[in-house]
Amino acid sequence: MKPPEPVIVFDHFSFRYESQTEPTLVDISLTIHKGEKVLILGPSGSGKSTLGSVINGLIPYYYKGEITGTCHVNGIEVQDAAAKHRLGCVGTVLRDSDAQFVALSVG
Repeated sequence: MKPPEPVIVFDHFSFRYESQTEPTLVDISLTIHKGEKVLILGPSGSGKSTLGSVINGLIPYYYKGEITGTCHVNGIEVQDAAAKHRLGCVGTVLRDSDAQFVALSVG
């Protein structure tokens, strides 16, 4: 049986926001395969949202900073493709998911 294909691959990935002197993400190596469910858990300020912003394309296009290492989402390097190329395959659900809805009815 063929192993599931990787859909997200971080390889020695680090990210430092422009406004900071120290990186938020340091030497992340992580592979997430198709069909896996992964929980990213940690205290406030540990980089969970930053990791999500890399995956969904907000970094490096909306949040500017310095990247070292690589991150591929569906085989595409995050630095090579704008966020719009990931809209069909990556979504983010925030802590208060109800707050993500603009309107609760169609009018």
